[in-house]
Amino acid sequence: MSENKKYAQELQSSDHNKVIASIEKIRRTGNTGLLKDVLSLLCCTKDENIKQTIMNLLDDLKDESVSGIIVESINNKDFLQVKSELISSCWKSGLNFTDNLGTFMSILITDELTIAIEAYSVLENNISELNKTQAKKHTVFLKSKLQDLPPERKALASDILEMLIGRM
Repeated sequence: MSENKKYAQELQSSDHNKVIASIEKIRRTGNTGLLKDVLSLLCCTKDENIKQTIMNLLDDLKDESVSGIIVESINNKDFLQVKSELISSCWKSGLNFTDNLGTFMSILITDELTIAIEAYSVLENNISELNKTQAKKHTVFLKSKLQDLPPERKALASDILEMLIGRM
């Protein structure tokens, strides 16, 4: 049996200790092949220890190729209960999300304030990686939304706007 199949079976176990051990093995090995399975588990488990173990794994990710999978989950309504935690893991991991900054810009503008603050952190950590064309595109978008934002959100958006302008 391949290692991934073994881990996948362990993730489905009714024994929570076995599930946690499997997630820890995936974390230690850096195996991202089961990330979608792990994220699905995050979405459906009620066990706080399993959730925390998954969040530790996400916070430690270093494989840039998984950023799209995480953003997919953030945009998926099934993950609404853990959206804030997923966004938090984006800035904690230090992965590059420049190709997905539009998602985080939208979250900054439309989601509840606590989630918007997490998105702000992702934006803050990734704006320095933008080229001038990308920075200009995001600047135009943010300027078009700025006027309609409530004061606390406008302050966050204004900070991001200043960072974007600094990249142009």
